[in-house]
Amino acid sequence: MEFSEIVEYAKSGLKLPKISSQSEHLAYLTVICILEAFRNRTINGAQAKNQKEKAEQLFHDARKQEADRLMVYRIYQQNTLKVEELLHEINKELRNQEADKGRVIDLSLHALEVLTGVKFKK
Repeated sequence: MEFSEIVEYAKSGLKLPKISSQSEHLAYLTVICILEAFRNRTINGAQAKNQKEKAEQLFHDARKQEADRLMVYRIYQQNTLKVEELLHEINKELRNQEADKGRVIDLSLHALEVLTGVKFKK
């Protein structure tokens, strides 16, 4: 949802959809407070405009942080899946009577590389 849409929700007195993000809800509450202060003549139009601009910038910053956290979480999930696949291969190799210890070591090191993000010299 864009900031301008949030402003329209606040101006019209409509509640945001429940599926809105945390940053959208915080922006909505901030705009409501700005509108209320303006209507109560606690702040003038210039102050209200200035606060709204600051709120919009904070909203965009928060959305970027949310997107960054989501990307980190997705990478973590992908790495977890890779490690699970590697552990499956390690277990499969260990169940073999003639297990290749070199392959087990290589797979283990690769799993450790995925977990830590560090490449090991072989």
